Amino acid sequence: MAAIVIDEGLTGRMAAIVGNSVGQNPTALRLYTAVSPALSKATVLANFTQVGAVMGYAAKAVVGADWSFALDTTNHWVIASASYAWTFTAGAGLTILGWYLINAANSKTQLAEEFAAPVVIPAGGGSLTLTINDKYQGCT
Repeated sequence: MAAIVIDEGLTGRMAAIVGNSVGQNPTALRLYTAVSPALSKATVLANFTQVGAVMGYAAKAVVGADWSFALDTTNHWVIASASYAWTFTAGAGLTILGWYLINAANSKTQLAEEFAAPVVIPAGGGSLTLTINDKYQGCT
């Protein structure tokens, strides 16, 4: 599944693009083990079950310097890309369903993605590298 823009965080994202004082850039990347109801544009932060403090997991801080940008002047869009990596220690094992970005106030989800297949971290530990590609196309 491709990443989707979540409605609850859309106003903050747009305000950040135009430099409005109510703008909210994403500041944390979290992994989740459950989402209910199913992931959609109407999903809200409370619908996610973040990976707990197990196997060395911690959310990743997201800063502007993490991102690179590629402008496509033919299609009039830009793709922003960033990669994040986790190393998991030994533990009970873990099944990760996807990821989501939250705002600085920790109150709204801005982007989220369900993996095509769950990522299983075995009891012995392991690693996960995630690359996010966020495509933006202005109105025409």
